[in-house]
Amino acid sequence: MVYNPAQFKIVGLAPERLSENQSSLQLKRYKNVIQHKADGTVCSGNKVNDGPTILYDHIPQKFPYYTSETIKGKFLEVLYARILIKKLF
Repeated sequence: MVYNPAQFKIVGLAPERLSENQSSLQLKRYKNVIQHKADGTVCSGNKVNDGPTILYDHIPQKFPYYTSETIKGKFLEVLYARILIKKLF
């Protein structure tokens, strides 16, 4: 598939790796994120703030998943990078 600038405008890219003083599409930042692995171990999950995530009320079926003090009782899954586009006509 070929990008046609007459049909679509590229609005942004997620994950966005911008400095704090640049404008961003990011809506939330999570604090003290923990990554939960399939083998039961945990580690820092700071990459949650680097891109798109899905918020769950239950533990996701897929590993790794993430928890944060910002959203107690909820769970996060990190998604692949996304190109955000806007149809022009």
